[in-house]
Amino acid sequence: MKKLKIPQPRIGLLVVLAVGSSLLTTQARRVGDPGVTFDTAIINQNANDSSRNYDQMHEWKNAGRVGGIPWYSQITASGEEVLTQSDIDILQTKINDAHFQGNLRSVKISNSTFNFKWRFVDFKNGVVLLGSGKNSTKIRCRRTSTTGTTVFNAYNERDVGIVNMEIEYYTNTGLMPQDYLMENQEDITGGRDDTIVNMINFAGPSNQNCWIQGSKVTNAGHTPITMSSRHCTLRDTDVEGAYNKGAGGSAYIRIFGESNLVYNNTAGKIRHVSIQTQASKYNVVIRNNFSQDISFHTDDGGYNLVESNTANLDAGMINANPQWHAFLTVWSVVHDPVGDHNIVYKNTFQRNGVRDTCFVPADPNNPQTTSWNVSNMWWGTVYRPWGTYHKCFRHDLAPHGGTFYPTTNVTY
Repeated sequence: MKKLKIPQPRIGLLVVLAVGSSLLTTQARRVGDPGVTFDTAIINQNANDSSRNYDQMHEWKNAGRVGGIPWYSQITASGEEVLTQSDIDILQTKINDAHFQGNLRSVKISNSTFNFKWRFVDFKNGVVLLGSGKNSTKIRCRRTSTTGTTVFNAYNERDVGIVNMEIEYYTNTGLMPQDYLMENQEDITGGRDDTIVNMINFAGPSNQNCWIQGSKVTNAGHTPITMSSRHCTLRDTDVEGAYNKGAGGSAYIRIFGESNLVYNNTAGKIRHVSIQTQASKYNVVIRNNFSQDISFHTDDGGYNLVESNTANLDAGMINANPQWHAFLTVWSVVHDPVGDHNIVYKNTFQRNGVRDTCFVPADPNNPQTTSWNVSNMWWGTVYRPWGTYHKCFRHDLAPHGGTFYPTTNVTY
């Protein structure tokens, strides 16, 4: 069997669990790949300019998995074991075996839809779950919980990858999530209280260098993806739907950690793409296409970058939730202020294709002024008094070079 060529991970041994036969080759370098370089002259110019002082650019270039998402050259199916439906139910054993074997290993699962009933997975350091494509490998998860559980859990693990597959939650009753109703199932007439099931959890003080690539997360029970992590990457992944979308943290893409990279993903019919908690800083959310809001929800750690994204709420979302906007900051009296030194730049915020904008104080140090401008850095509806959150508008000067993420060798 021809071995997969892959850079050695920074920490731990990298093991590959191959799901389906595929040929993956190195293509033009993209954001999140190994070897991405940045224009340090532009970064230094912005950091040293007293009118801007965008020193956080030095941190943003390091967001995402350290060393990038590993290159994959080729996976061959010759001589590999083909897992059947019964094997999928012992996936934990397969992951444990791969982790303890101590070298590169690929285990093939045929292209199909697999029902992963009543199970959950605890990932181990260096294990990558690899499918043949998000439209050809599907793992359907049916697990119930009234208090909260996770199907794919990488708590405190490192160098874990979920690649090229769809993960879908389903119930045994045929119940489907309601696309735009922002409530939990237990609060809906005829709903149920046992779908508090999270799909992917990258979390814990030791969790880092993990990634999700080229995948789908469909109709999560509760939360589709949690990134309470450091230096993890979410790329080329589609997130759509959730059963529970009520207040209190349901149905988020949770960007709750430090120096994570979120690039070229889609999201819709969830509650928020949310950057929050004091631990969330130096995250980069760039060039995504959401039919969902992007939210600085409460008490983030600051120094986060949201650049060149599209967030366009569709008519269904607007009709069901007229108060929803494409870009949100703190909107509830129980939420804490937005962190300092965040940058939101060159995004397209829309409601059903129409620009979603608001005016901000012309003088950011005097937010109660009667003089207002449209901000090219921050625009979107902001709730609660301007005075409390004037630090959101601390800077309104475009960066030298026209971007806060000045790559030199990537193809967009």
